[in-house]
Amino acid sequence: RPKIAEGASSPRASWETNLSARAFAVCLSVWLFTSCIVLLRVPFFYPMLEEPELRLRDQFFAWRSFIRQNPGTADIMLVTIDDESIRRLGAYPPWPRVVYAALLDRLKEAGTSVVGLDFILDCGAAFESGASSRLTPRLKEFIQAKIDTKWEPGQPDDDKKLIAALGRSNLVLPAIKTDFLPQGHILKEYFSDAISEISSTGDVTLEPDFDGIIRRVALVTDLDGQPKTSFALRLAERKWRSSALIMEHKHIVARGREIPATMTINFAGPEGTFPNIPFWRMLEELPAKSSTGSTNMQLPSQFKNKVVLIGFQRGGGENTDWTMFGAASSYSLRTPLSTPRSRMSGLELQANILANLLTNRYLNEPSPGELVIVLLLCSFLFGYLFRIFHGRPWWMLGGVMTFIAVWVIWSFLSFVYLDYLVPCGLVILGIALPS
Repeated sequence: RPKIAEGASSPRASWETNLSARAFAVCLSVWLFTSCIVLLRVPFFYPMLEEPELRLRDQFFAWRSFIRQNPGTADIMLVTIDDESIRRLGAYPPWPRVVYAALLDRLKEAGTSVVGLDFILDCGAAFESGASSRLTPRLKEFIQAKIDTKWEPGQPDDDKKLIAALGRSNLVLPAIKTDFLPQGHILKEYFSDAISEISSTGDVTLEPDFDGIIRRVALVTDLDGQPKTSFALRLAERKWRSSALIMEHKHIVARGREIPATMTINFAGPEGTFPNIPFWRMLEELPAKSSTGSTNMQLPSQFKNKVVLIGFQRGGGENTDWTMFGAASSYSLRTPLSTPRSRMSGLELQANILANLLTNRYLNEPSPGELVIVLLLCSFLFGYLFRIFHGRPWWMLGGVMTFIAVWVIWSFLSFVYLDYLVPCGLVILGIALPS
């Protein structure tokens, strides 16, 4: 057996050193390739990594329901315009202004904190022939004019009642371009000065991802070259009684904490998670006013200090587009919790965004720099594993599968308890399997 000169390394040690270097070189090459795809969003390759990542994140919402309910729904209530409300009133919205005025006044008396109208006060309501015969005595108290044919907008007394109710309420409306409204329009009269319009309206625009699913919301948008606060953020400002500061680098400062201008929504649950009361039932249960102007009864205490959103609930079948009847937000949206038969109304989606702001429980995504560091650490880990298990393919396969299982569990627990989106599919498909 030949002797090895003193100070010289053995062939086996030299071979193991070269193997370790090759393993790390391969893993670092994979890391560099994947990082370039992610940072540069290389066509064809990037969607192959992004789509599985988003699908796995969507699945986390379903898994979370078995472990923990996401808080944030207690301070928000919905008053929904649904199919039954339309049937009972005998017409599609918008309805006579006095109906909304009465509801706003009673909500104020019930002690609500803020009210958000997720619909546009526009055009008239065509009542079906004989609709008055189907109205209950309670509903007839609100609609006193003849409605067998058609109620027309612009009736002075009717409009004045709503304008007065809007002025008395702590209210947020959808942002629309009032410059193009005709003179004398109710919104043009309500927004008599630019300051009231800016402070009382919010943008309801929601942009889906490439697959048509709503996962994020822009809290500040560009409207005619000017920054415009979103509908949910405007409601939160009214609830906080303080305005958010729009800073550079796409961040917002509100109540001493920093919020990203584009927020990843932490959905509380599927459609129906937030407590809601149909519009028609609210009208039935509204306390009647006596001759002295006082109310004979009080609305339930469940409205006390709550944020109340009034708008359309998904219904009427897949082909009913509520935007035809004044809905501001889209009537039916795909979310991570959607199924082919169950989508989410724009009203409930706005409630989810508002809940995230009020509880500071939105989802945090890693920055590009943090993402590159995570991928780098994982590539070093795989280089080490491949060195240890070289020549033992079954051990190597077991090590990879164990890492994937542990990483998925860690990502899910971070999602549930830390509200942090640890990259999961990207690490598995971009580092683990290619290495």
